[in-house]
Amino acid sequence: MKIISYNMGYGVRDYHQQVLTTDTQRAKGVQTQIKADRPTWDYEVTDRGFQREYQSALKKTRDALITYKPDAYLLQEVGEMGRSAKPLIHSIKNDYHFSYLKNGQVDTLVALAKSRFTNVRNHSQSLNIGEGKSKPVAIATATDLKTKKVVAFVSVHVPGFNFKAEVDTQGVVKPECAQMGNRYCQEIAKKLNTLGVTEIQIIGGDMNSTPENAPERFATFTQKGFKLNRTHQATNVNHRDGKALERRELDYIFIKETHKKSWPEKTFPKLWKLADLFWKKLQPYLFSYPTTKALLAFDQSNASDHRPVLHGMVHKKGVRQLAIDGFQGIWKQVAP
Repeated sequence: MKIISYNMGYGVRDYHQQVLTTDTQRAKGVQTQIKADRPTWDYEVTDRGFQREYQSALKKTRDALITYKPDAYLLQEVGEMGRSAKPLIHSIKNDYHFSYLKNGQVDTLVALAKSRFTNVRNHSQSLNIGEGKSKPVAIATATDLKTKKVVAFVSVHVPGFNFKAEVDTQGVVKPECAQMGNRYCQEIAKKLNTLGVTEIQIIGGDMNSTPENAPERFATFTQKGFKLNRTHQATNVNHRDGKALERRELDYIFIKETHKKSWPEKTFPKLWKLADLFWKKLQPYLFSYPTTKALLAFDQSNASDHRPVLHGMVHKKGVRQLAIDGFQGIWKQVAP
């Protein structure tokens, strides 16, 4: 299964933020206008030439991501869903099931391939994150046509990143800045417990910090059995108040799989344990290892200030299918 998690950027301003970091001289020539009563980083890009460049970048982003043919997209900062939807949304809408909170501007969205998933249900909702504020999360459950397992997908956009006060002099997130983000993750964990039977749970998105700087928000998931899959590369660049921020790894994918004991495992636990050990030794020869990598670059091929993150396992088809067919043939002979 191939999963892409991607913060698409709110618009041309976020693309300009990327250019400010990667090509400062070119960015300085772009016309912008500060919004009234807003911080200096909250501005409008009025340069029409740069707006055309952004539209070109959106199409290049779409073309690049579609080539990976992911089974699931976990998207953030999606924006409009109508005529003004980003090219990626327009291009995949007929081939994917969309799940999101339908209340105007879309922040998070789960898109599941119709060729891979059925019985898709939308569980998206707005979560209370304290201080009278709420934040949407996109959640979907579906049956995987290949494995017959019920899978839960979550697209998250964790709030509470304050670029001026997020970390102290030691680089540790200040409690008052992390509180909303931690609450958001806690509410998602609670929601997952209400979905009924799901054999795999997948969370992807913009965590707006790192496990080293904000351990509590990551521990909300890892302590419940989720495995953190990361790129160990910068997935975000940005400016704030005229200063370049260091490149940061903000985007991650968490996966949790529930193991159900089969009949032979229950009946012959010692024999099963030996067979399981043999299978684990054999796996490296049948499969390539799961990969988590950042896609695209911080340039004109990427319309956001984030990089997409891809997680997936590529099978060595011939040997793998031979092993499966052989096992199934043996099992038919010995199964009760």
